[in-house]
Amino acid sequence: MSELTIGKSSRIEKAIASVQKDTKIIRMNIILEKKMHNKIKMAAMYLETNVTTLVKNAVNEYISKYAPEHM
Repeated sequence: MSELTIGKSSRIEKAIASVQKDTKIIRMNIILEKKMHNKIKMAAMYLETNVTTLVKNAVNEYISKYAPEHM
């Protein structure tokens, strides 16, 4: 009988790492109030997109507007 474990298996962790390494993508975690998180999810649904795309577009727009030109 196998023993139950908590957390991801090493096989899954390796697969995730492999995909992230190959595509040069990282996961970014942020801390938000639940109200803000719900607002973002609702906006994504209204705009018929997903949260990742909405946040990426918003951050890119903000950076292009407010960051120094050399960025």
